[in-house]
Amino acid sequence: ADVAPGVKVDGGILAHAMTELDITCLPKDLPEYIAVDVSELG
Repeated sequence: ADVAPGVKVDGGILAHAMTELDITCLPKDLPEYIAVDVSELG
């Protein structure tokens, strides 16, 4: 995949907001919850 010029040349950061998460599993294997550590997100 190509890298955005700002990321490649200037060391920038490409951020992609996620509002959904797809999980593929059998219903019996579905986790009760999913913990996400966002402490590093300033």
